[in-house]
Amino acid sequence: LGVPFATEGNALHLTREVDGMVLMWYHPQGAMPDFEPYVSTALQQDKWVLFDTRQWVSTSPFRDIFENLFDTAHIVQLHGAANMPVMRNMDRKPHGLFVDYQIDPDAEQFSIKNLEVNFTGVTTINQLFEGQGWATNFVISTTPIDNESFLQTIRLYVKDLGSREINEMVGKPWIERFTFEVEQDFKVLNYKKHLTHPRLCSGDGPIYQYREYAKQYYA
Repeated sequence: LGVPFATEGNALHLTREVDGMVLMWYHPQGAMPDFEPYVSTALQQDKWVLFDTRQWVSTSPFRDIFENLFDTAHIVQLHGAANMPVMRNMDRKPHGLFVDYQIDPDAEQFSIKNLEVNFTGVTTINQLFEGQGWATNFVISTTPIDNESFLQTIRLYVKDLGSREINEMVGKPWIERFTFEVEQDFKVLNYKKHLTHPRLCSGDGPIYQYREYAKQYYA
């Protein structure tokens, strides 16, 4: 890990194997990596099952794909959530960004007591959901294909509850709900134009805070 993988002009590529992914460093001016990717503590400590993997090709502006998570109003308006999510903490970390959500355990389809999201730069995120006696972990990566499209891959891990049938009871509704919401998002995002100065209202969420964080990763 961390040895040269390939070269393209002056750009040096390095790799890391993290949470079932091979991540490759790229910098257009060939600069060396200056941070390490997030490694899931939960996946390292407990026994998890890779339940399912889904992929989509999107034409969304790349800068907007994770910014969508900070548009908290759309969670209610588009996805039909009972309440608008509240981001309790947004903390800069060596790997990128940690977001801690304030959760109402009785408000949604799944009774969630804890939700934590860790961003590695602007290309991968790890979403840990925990409830009473269960946990799911979504590992999401975005890989540019060309100037107009990228590949999004979602891997759902389920904390092993001892049998395939019980794991199925947890994993199946999660992957179905997640897939439904991703496809709802892409019906909008695939036709979106990135706006440098969007008009926002007070309920749109901490979009500019995310942009302030994200800009450090663009040359």
